[in-house]
Amino acid sequence: IKLVSRNKELVKKEFEDTEIVNYEEFSKLKGFDILVNCTPLGMYPKIFVSPLKTENFLDFQYAIDLIYNPQETLFLKKAKEKGLTTINGWSMLLGQGAKAQEIWHGIKIGDDVLSELYLELTDFI
Repeated sequence: IKLVSRNKELVKKEFEDTEIVNYEEFSKLKGFDILVNCTPLGMYPKIFVSPLKTENFLDFQYAIDLIYNPQETLFLKKAKEKGLTTINGWSMLLGQGAKAQEIWHGIKIGDDVLSELYLELTDFI
């Protein structure tokens, strides 16, 4: 796992046990499968912005964007163009909502229920 940040020194204080690289160093990484965007870049109203250039997707198989509005960000469009399997932030949002219900109402939402909800969500989006 590598964490990419514009400001390595600032991030190192919070993630001491994780290797931090900047965007220039990121472009030289090889041998990773999954790329996850955790930035707000690409979210409404800045939907025409991506944290990465198209050539940065070449060495990955999967691209996950935690943004769910829009459903397909520029980040995901670029990844799909390069043949990556893409996933948007809807499933994360569903998981957060389920966990919130568990906490607020003192209930347990079973994995079977979550699996069914994920399938319904897939049909929806």
